[in-house]
Amino acid sequence: MKIPAGQVRSLVERPDPRIRAYLLFGPEIGETDALRVRLCDALLAAAGDGGELIRLAGDSVRRDPASLRDAVGSVGLFGGRPVALVEGAGDGATDGLRAALDEPGPEDGRVVVVAGDLKGGSRLRKLFEGGKHLASLGVYPQPPGRGELTAWAAEAGVPEISADGMEALEATASGLETPEIRNLLALLALYRLGVDSPATAEEIAACAPIGEGGELDVAVTAAASRRPGPALTALARAFAKGRGPGEAAMQFGRWFRMIHAAASARDGPATAVARMRPPLYGPRRDALVSAAKAWPPEKAEAALSLILDAERSLRGVGAPAPARALVERLAVRIATMR
Repeated sequence: MKIPAGQVRSLVERPDPRIRAYLLFGPEIGETDALRVRLCDALLAAAGDGGELIRLAGDSVRRDPASLRDAVGSVGLFGGRPVALVEGAGDGATDGLRAALDEPGPEDGRVVVVAGDLKGGSRLRKLFEGGKHLASLGVYPQPPGRGELTAWAAEAGVPEISADGMEALEATASGLETPEIRNLLALLALYRLGVDSPATAEEIAACAPIGEGGELDVAVTAAASRRPGPALTALARAFAKGRGPGEAAMQFGRWFRMIHAAASARDGPATAVARMRPPLYGPRRDALVSAAKAWPPEKAEAALSLILDAERSLRGVGAPAPARALVERLAVRIATMR
């Protein structure tokens, strides 16, 4: 089934138990990635104790559909259902996905498939749009409305926002991605601890991020260029400025998904980066093209696997670890990959 654009985010937050597999696609890698994280978290929460996230590459499902069939049919040690995450899927994986999802068993786990920007005639889109228990979720640029911002603020611990504060928040949010908006609101809640009055425009301006990615951009590009020292220095500066470990891990994931997409493009990294939306300019664009040339797709997939493990640990899925140390170790591991 095809999910209307206005219902995509609500479905990600509260998955429909009748849907067994979800396709996330769209031109904005960062937004797609953020919704992927939230959907997987929601599905794992519904899976019961012992629910496990199983990561598969789109190419492996194309070559061996049974790998996905085995993944969704497995049962956790404590009886929880698995959630299979298929990343980097394209039309070539359609037949494999169809074979694996054709006749789901009543106790099968859920599947999340992540793809890039798929056209209307895409075979993969048609599979999910035409399936009774499948859902196609197109992720397109869509600034959150006032109601959504108000709900997110309340969740973060900011129950009231003044009229001028809401205008400032809407203006600021229009230039940010969803994870950045949520991080802004979480920082605003900390900034206002013990304050009972509605949040003001001045307070929102004080908490708004400066620049596109700031020190986190420096950290991820340094790690991608295999310079662990500068990566750790930039991370320390980012943490000192209030950026969180979860935000850093998400920035690593966003950057390496773009690296993987550019490195896998048949017409070359430069052309692939030029197609990306929102577009990249100047040093960030040059850094991404350079990284895509230096990271073969299989190495980028290995880095994404490390990032996914870190995200799971930060969200309490797996062994606990100090959050800041976990992200610092992630940066070093990526920077020293060969």
